[in-house]
Amino acid sequence: MLQRTVSALIGMAIIIGVVIIPYTIPIAVVVTVFAVIGVCELYKGAEKINIHPIWWLGIIATAVCVFSAVTFPENTEELAQKVLDSISRNIPSSDSQLDALAQEIVSTLSIHIQGFARLSLRHDVLSITPMFPLMISGLLFLGFLTEFFRPNREPLKNISITLFGAVYLGWLLSHLVMLKCFGGTMEFWGKTVPAGNCLLMLVLLCTWATDTFAYFVGRKFGKRKLSPKSSPNKTWEGSIGGWTGSVILALVTGWFIHLPLQHALFMGAVFGVVSQMGDLTASAIKREIGIKDFGNIIPGHGGVLDRIDSILFTAPFAYYYIMLFLPQYM
Repeated sequence: MLQRTVSALIGMAIIIGVVIIPYTIPIAVVVTVFAVIGVCELYKGAEKINIHPIWWLGIIATAVCVFSAVTFPENTEELAQKVLDSISRNIPSSDSQLDALAQEIVSTLSIHIQGFARLSLRHDVLSITPMFPLMISGLLFLGFLTEFFRPNREPLKNISITLFGAVYLGWLLSHLVMLKCFGGTMEFWGKTVPAGNCLLMLVLLCTWATDTFAYFVGRKFGKRKLSPKSSPNKTWEGSIGGWTGSVILALVTGWFIHLPLQHALFMGAVFGVVSQMGDLTASAIKREIGIKDFGNIIPGHGGVLDRIDSILFTAPFAYYYIMLFLPQYM
């Protein structure tokens, strides 16, 4: 219990720190690290049942998923061009051919950087992550190409688990970064703060509350098994306790950030359900593989995927709910 508590507090401190930083790159980096470690744990588990993921491809695709969620300022193209123009003007060369070659290289870079900037900019709420279709297409093409050169080809299993890992960890966790990128504002203790920070913290607190309340209520009062086949230690009493914790934290946090009561109540109630669905989904995967934990990197909690499985479903729900019903915060 001491290890579990200390690990949880350290993890919470890191996450809260990157949430309150006014830039999106730090949280994208942290989420990418968690996602990559999680996908490696998943792939390692899959190998226990004779499935062989394409590790390098899955890791790259997972990172692309997360970073494709980062939004850039509207003047990104202009800034990129200014930097390249500055480099071009300061290229030292006494050879006209070398100078022409250098100028051509800079010009080519300019085209590619501006193209990437246009691809990465979020022009409206529906163009969520333009890089995602590119990632899927690239993963499938490179996956089949890699399988072609493998001695024992099993593309159906191997490419499927590679793609599943990238989507399960990279795509779902990328919604944490999307939440952070919300450009609206909210009131917190009389101060105007970024809406993304507040809403992201709401999601995290409700998810943590669900896990914590479910754990302690289940240990104290749990008798009736919730899902004996997938997770025999979870009980209905613990599940109800976790759901109650989510609702309470949503209402309290919603009051602090002046979120309308009906939205705070509904979001807390749904968080309490989908959070536990994420936990049960990961448990079902572990049952199929035949392992207790995905890893042991976090003392008292197991692997990274064991710790973040609940947030995999709550973050996407929060993002799309806010996008549809609370667009003023985007």
